[in-house]
Amino acid sequence: MNRILLLIIVLVAAGCSQYRPTEARLEITKDKFKKNHELVQGDFKEVDLKQKMSGVSLGGARNIGEFFDRRLIFYKVDYPAMTIGRSSVEELVFYFMDSSLVKLRYKVKGDVSDFLLDSLGLSKFKPLDEYSMQQLDSGSIVERYGGYYELNKNLKNYELVWREGDTVSRFRVSNRTTDSLMTCFFYHEIDGYDSKIREMERLYTAVDRNAYID
Repeated sequence: MNRILLLIIVLVAAGCSQYRPTEARLEITKDKFKKNHELVQGDFKEVDLKQKMSGVSLGGARNIGEFFDRRLIFYKVDYPAMTIGRSSVEELVFYFMDSSLVKLRYKVKGDVSDFLLDSLGLSKFKPLDEYSMQQLDSGSIVERYGGYYELNKNLKNYELVWREGDTVSRFRVSNRTTDSLMTCFFYHEIDGYDSKIREMERLYTAVDRNAYID
């Protein structure tokens, strides 16, 4: 199984030299990032995708939704005692499908793009606005300084994507145009998760359409 702590990926873009990434780190911290929020302690970094729900430590997590006859279940932890790089994780969501862990979503307090590039290696870049698309076309996405990479700081809406085997990791940064509020999410999921959800939706929609009262 792929352990997110040991996830080491190199996806080398055309024209870029080979790069050996350091080990990815999700660090546990005992510090309080917000005085008015008690951090939830737990073994959140010791989690494997495909792990059975019965084997996942969900202490401090709450059930936030069940769908399709409980085949799809979500649990959420607010303010887990965890950091990615130097940024605190504000929430962690567990996605279970048929009692197996298929996806993790981390809401990160700050932009950790450079840390992830250094830890996981070069990624696929997905532009989410016109400016990012223009920078991609001009090749002004990332610069290399010695042994580390730095993303263009003018980028506001984009996604970095890493793949390894049957897992996908994604880091998405979004800035609202109205007030420039930045939100950052890191996802670690089974490849094809979205298609599995759509397949489940089609199945249950078809069942509902054919259901009748005797």
